[in-house]
Amino acid sequence: MAKSEPVRLHLRGFLSRHPGRLAASTVFFMVGYAWGAAEIWLICLFLGAPLSFETALCVEFLSNLVDSFAFMVPAKIGTQEGGKAVIFKGLGLGAELGFTVGLIRHVRELVWAGAGLFLYAAQQRQPARP
Repeated sequence: MAKSEPVRLHLRGFLSRHPGRLAASTVFFMVGYAWGAAEIWLICLFLGAPLSFETALCVEFLSNLVDSFAFMVPAKIGTQEGGKAVIFKGLGLGAELGFTVGLIRHVRELVWAGAGLFLYAAQQRQPARP
């Protein structure tokens, strides 16, 4: 208890000086979580299997739970697809739909990561400005 006292005092001081930052952080976290659910909802809609937003939010929550348990798997190879297949099967939506949603999300992540690496490499090729 005594070892954590300086950290707790520092945190309490920061939060009392900047209460808006805690509120903004919480709001942005919730918006990001809702966006994950909206993404699942949109993917299923485009695949011809519309879900309620509540079901999409449930899938997103369970997907994050699976991701946190499988954090040690490099690049989440197979965990996203397999996890969503099990989640969708458990919700009575069909494992193949869950696998497809997981695959689409994984490809999306890879595309964004590749775009970021491409932009980084392009920026590194430019000569340094004085």
